[in-house]
Amino acid sequence: MNRQLQLFAKLNSPYYVYAPDFTLASGGIRAMHYLCHALNLAGEEAYVMTDKVSPGLRTPTLTLKEAERHRAENREPIIVYPEVVSGNPSNARHVVRYLLNVPGFLHQKGYTWGADDLIYAHGSCVVPAGVEADLLQLPLINTSIYNRDGVDDTKRSGSLVFINRYLGRGGQLSPITEGCTEISFRVARRTPEQLAALYRSAEFLYTYEPSTACFEAMLCGCPVVYLPNNVMLDMPPPSYLTDVGSAWGNSPEQIEHARRTIHRVPEVYEQVNQSFLRELEAFIDRTQARVRKIASAQAAQAAQAAQAAQAAQAGLIPAKKRVILLSADPAGATAPLMRLIKPLGLAPDDWEVVSGLQDGQVKVDLTNPPQLIVLQRAIVGMFSLDALKQLFRLGIPIVYDTDARFDAQSEQFKASIDYAVQHAHAVIVANEQLAEAYRAISSRVHVVPSQVVFELFEHPVRAAAPAVRIGIFSNSLEASNFAVLDKALRKIHDRYGNQVKFAFVGETSPAGWGAGRGARFVKVAPTLDERARQMHELELDIALVPLDNTAFNESGSTASYLEFSAAGMATIASARAAYGAAIQNGYDGLLANDTEQDWIDAIGKLIETPSLRRQLAHTAQAKVRRWHSLRELPASLEGALMSALGVEQPEPPSQTESASEIVRGVLVLDPEGCGEQIDRTFGYIDSTPYKDLIRVVLTTQQDILPEWTTKLRYLKAANPREYEAAAAQLLALPTFDWALVTEAGTIQAGMQVQ
Repeated sequence: MNRQLQLFAKLNSPYYVYAPDFTLASGGIRAMHYLCHALNLAGEEAYVMTDKVSPGLRTPTLTLKEAERHRAENREPIIVYPEVVSGNPSNARHVVRYLLNVPGFLHQKGYTWGADDLIYAHGSCVVPAGVEADLLQLPLINTSIYNRDGVDDTKRSGSLVFINRYLGRGGQLSPITEGCTEISFRVARRTPEQLAALYRSAEFLYTYEPSTACFEAMLCGCPVVYLPNNVMLDMPPPSYLTDVGSAWGNSPEQIEHARRTIHRVPEVYEQVNQSFLRELEAFIDRTQARVRKIASAQAAQAAQAAQAAQAAQAGLIPAKKRVILLSADPAGATAPLMRLIKPLGLAPDDWEVVSGLQDGQVKVDLTNPPQLIVLQRAIVGMFSLDALKQLFRLGIPIVYDTDARFDAQSEQFKASIDYAVQHAHAVIVANEQLAEAYRAISSRVHVVPSQVVFELFEHPVRAAAPAVRIGIFSNSLEASNFAVLDKALRKIHDRYGNQVKFAFVGETSPAGWGAGRGARFVKVAPTLDERARQMHELELDIALVPLDNTAFNESGSTASYLEFSAAGMATIASARAAYGAAIQNGYDGLLANDTEQDWIDAIGKLIETPSLRRQLAHTAQAKVRRWHSLRELPASLEGALMSALGVEQPEPPSQTESASEIVRGVLVLDPEGCGEQIDRTFGYIDSTPYKDLIRVVLTTQQDILPEWTTKLRYLKAANPREYEAAAAQLLALPTFDWALVTEAGTIQAGMQVQ
């Protein structure tokens, strides 16, 4: 470890290690006490929550006096539970789970963890499927006792056997262990020195189950023979000593391997010691950073609440703030719902949104004035400049919110929108392209990205089918936009015939497109809920977003892309600036230039390459689920509205900060269980920007899978139903940000191994 001494730094949070009474007989119990010891040696303050400790370890018992001192110093503890503890018996805010065995394995019981618990594991083999854990491989063996110093291997004789829980779970002994000296807990307990003497003299240790005794034996020069069984050893136990000094089964080849490599065990164990020091340092940094992050957020919330309470007491801002919304969009349209009504509806005790239009007229009750007026999108351009100035003279803070530029529609629109942007107490826009346009005339511009009700639109990515279904929606069917695509689409129909079906979803069908061209027209649903249901019923594979080269489209809303992605579609969009910022071209969508051939190439590639089509859809869906799903009132929106009221909010955390506990990775889906295709896909991933991310492989292979590492995880499903469930679970994991979701066999964009 290489930690800097900081004499005047604020003290870290203490660690309370939830450990049973110390005993040398249990590796798991020793691990919890050793962890406390290691934390104290590293300069932290750690305690065990038991009276019985080892005199040779720095493991003070937590007393009521110490706990009260920590509370007085406002130092919240970090509780470390072993995997055998379910729930949170200490009712702690900061919880670490240290997995020393598979949860539920030892006591055959279920387990309950908190959603924000940090998970650490002594080895990758004990981590349940779908759980992300960091490694903390604490060395458990005291090499001053367990070593091969002075041992003459030529004089070894006899063998040992470890059984323990195996027989109690219905296991049957093999004849090979008859006559072996048993060292299990079923027999009289031996001291560590007595066990070491046995290990130094025995030829082999046979075991029916994993145990720390195996590591002790190998460090004493005694090879270990794991006896495969379907009770407690159905596959080789991953070991931080790798496979040196051990045999999987008693075949002559495995026995020879164990004998030939046993001398390397001390060297490997020393590497484990060095790795642990790095892992411990990372453990301390991460757990203390988590405490500081939560404390900072709590302080900001407390300050915000106090500020709001003071303002409310002074009669300036009521606890529940009423917002008048003026929008020209029809009821049920995406913009008013998703940019204001639904987000503020997630905080009903703090915000209320009411329409300010009645029978086409603006109605603001000045006897009970609102706290804010929000002018949304194009309605500003519909006001004359005089009417707009009159609205601003009411003295009510006004916000202009838009996800597109409407100032190019006419001189009146431009004059009114410029005035609104210059005089609004806050300007809220959907993307950086809009922000850049308006920051030239206002210093009060806030970016609040578009979001989607993910659960409403969510739909599985469609499996390969005889006909690829392609949809073009709403604004993309406007004449100037559709003209970008029209000729290319006709050639796609001529080339692929019945292999492709088109759905036009809007107010009117494009000219010249009837049923004879494999196309159907569907009138767009009027409400958000109905539109989501409509997308599900259409069962589309691809969504096309052609956009003419205009200022409106260059910085326009990408909300449709979010809806298409949540609904399991791969999107091809015109390469306008806003879409260029939203789509990672070739990975979660495709961008097409304004040429007929570009569109033909892009659409043809997705028709001919189902694997690429599904990669784009899966990756986009995972991205939208993670970063663009509306589940709570966005801090950026609330901060913008409060700034209009004159209350400055703390800066919301950046995406990087909010993602500090999220693992960014690549998910490889292998329903066919083909190792060769997985290897080829790894080659493809190596050519992408995501080559250095952790790779998680979900496979149906039933062979022994590679051991987990910090960069590679394999998960196995026994049958198609289990595979589908596991895939859905992995894609929705809150601890992962899937930068790429691809299928085994993909070797480069647009190609699939057959």
